[in-house]
Parts: sequence; C-alpha cells; structure tokens
Amino acid sequence: SSSHQRPEPALSQSEGPAAVAPTPAEPAIEPARRRSAAAKLPWSVLTLSALVLLGVGAIIAAYTLRLHASQAVPVEVRLAGRTLQALDDQKHVLWTYPFDREVTGPSDLSNSQFADFDADGHLEVLVVVSFRTNHTESGESDRVYLFPATGGQPTWIFIPQQMFSCADDTFTGPWRASDMAISTGPGPSRIWVAFHHHTYWPSFVVELTPAGQASMRYVQTGWIKSLAYWTTPSGSYLAAGGATNEQNQASLTLIDDAGPPAMS
Repeated sequence: SSSHQRPEPALSQSEGPAAVAPTPAEPAIEPARRRSAAAKLPWSVLTLSALVLLGVGAIIAAYTLRLHASQAVPVEVRLAGRTLQALDDQKHVLWTYPFDREVTGPSDLSNSQFADFDADGHLEVLVVVSFRTNHTESGESDRVYLFPATGGQPTWIFIPQQMFSCADDTFTGPWRASDMAISTGPGPSRIWVAFHHHTYWPSFVVELTPAGQASMRYVQTGWIKSLAYWTTPSGSYLAAGGATNEQNQASLTLIDDAGPPAMS
C-alpha cells in the first residue's frame, strides 16, 4: 500500500533535481520520520484484524459446539454420584439429571435402552436406576425412568410395588431389576423389565407401555436373570431365562406376547 512506500520528492517541469535537495535547516532524516509514522498504521490494523478474527473464531467455535449438541443423540448413560449423564458417541456429556442421593446402575444388566418407544419420531432414553452404593443394600426398589433424548424431566418413573404371598410368607421387596427387553417392528414399542426379590425366591416380569402404564406378564418361583424378545414364523415370544426353586435347576420360559399373564 502507499503507506509503505517512501515519499519521493516531486519535480516540477521548470526545476531540476537541485531544487529539492535538503538544506541545513531541513535535514535529510525527515522523510524517514514520515515513513516510520506511516509504518505504524499497518501494525495497528493487523492487531485489530487479529482481534476480530479471534472473536469470529470464538463465535464459530461456540456455534459449532451448540450445533453439535443440538444434533447429537445420546448413546450411553452414566450414573455417577448423584448425577445421571447422557453421553454421545464421542463421550461428550449432552445433558445431566440430578438426584438427591447416590445412584448407580443395577449390577445384573446394561442399564439403558435408546429407541423411539412411542413411534412419534423422537428418540427416548430408558434407564434403570438403583440406589445401592458400594455394595450396600438399599431399602428402595430399583426404578425405571423414561427421558426424552434431549434431556429434562423424566416422562415417567416406574417404581415396582408388587406383593406376593406364599403360605405364611409375604414378600414386598425391595425389588432388583435383572434385565429388560424391547419389542421390535413398526409402531410403539413394548417394554419388559424383570425384577427379583433382593433375598428370596419371587421374581416377575412387568410390561410397560411408552406412556408408563404397567401390567404383570409373568411370575416365577425363582430368579429371572435374562430376557429376550424372539420373533418366529409361529409368533412372537418373550423368553425368560433363570432358575426355578421347585426343580432347583436352570429354566427357560417362552411367554406368548399376545397371551394372558403366566406363572411358573
């Protein structure tokens, strides 16, 4: 730019070069001073440009992070201390949900499922939460929470309150979740969760609708340890694996998903 060029003396048509030679009162250093003063302008411009670029970069970075957070979906749930954290596939925390006491996941199963359970085009997060910590038994039953994938308050919470009687014995929990299964195919999902007594024999499978309505599907005299949803040419079945006290052996029960509640 012109601010970097050394000023050259102008020559008129009638004067020769000697007409612009410096006199003792006008030392030759004066043009250099002018050049130095003019040279300061680009540095200030560069500094201002750098600050502007940094500001724009920060805005773009913040927008990119916000855009990523708005588009990312949770693929993992972590229970730590008094907090539930939903993480994306890069282990970034997308949102959190606070509890008023220590929480952890059940020891027997993966504690979360991700699906569009009500088939409305929006992902939800199903989470089983236990209040046992450091191998200390809790007097509270495990709970099932359904969250929108975007976080916030749970859509509903299921707390098992089943009671079973056998002869003179009554069992009211606390109940521990051991596994869950989700139906496949179009339309709203069917959710099944297996619970067992914290000490004694009773166990059961409850079916939950996407709206949080619960119904008993199966009761077993022995712990249920695993669930799976099987679709076959002859129909769809809920498979419950575990053990029965009467036979004192491993068991596998197939429950018709269109049939009435069953007991073993």
